[in-house]
Amino acid sequence: MTTVLAVLGVALGGLSLAWQAYTWSRAGPKVVVSAQFTHYFAGVERGGNHFALEVTVFNQGRGPVQVVDWSLVSRGNKLPDGRRVGVTARWGDGPVPTSDQLPTMLQGYSRARWTISLVDDVSAYPTLDQLIPDHEARVEVHLGSGKRPPHSDWFPLPPRSSRRSSHEIALADREHRLALQEQPQSARFRLVDLLIDPPE
Repeated sequence: MTTVLAVLGVALGGLSLAWQAYTWSRAGPKVVVSAQFTHYFAGVERGGNHFALEVTVFNQGRGPVQVVDWSLVSRGNKLPDGRRVGVTARWGDGPVPTSDQLPTMLQGYSRARWTISLVDDVSAYPTLDQLIPDHEARVEVHLGSGKRPPHSDWFPLPPRSSRRSSHEIALADREHRLALQEQPQSARFRLVDLLIDPPE
């Protein structure tokens, strides 16, 4: 009987320590980062709808945490000291007006979101394609505590030719239609013509 009570006491003590460790880990902040592509309307004078990136930071812990900034960084492009090359949230025109402020304080179980346009000026140097040439990226969040930045998973970053505004898409479509109209009549065949009676 004494042995059973001793074993039971050890088991209860272990459970108590495990519970204390769990509650201690939940007492502070726990930051989770996610990123997804989206679109936002930048205005007619700025090209209409823009291909954009939405970043979400969720504090799953109980304690508050300050988000100072975040960066979109390359997987393969690094500086000699090992730091990854990329851009901060303030790159270009910075987050759209509906985004949360930076820096911002996240209380427990709260989240913040930021959206930035990925339609960069191809005549400016350096471009996003030059900074992230491998087209693999992730978002790293910089905290006020100075701890190692939490980050999102790696994700493919489309090249600039795919990150377009609605104005650019419309212009490309118009140029394509004009190019077709400028072709000689003999050079234009419908698919059904080619299948039924292909030219010699």
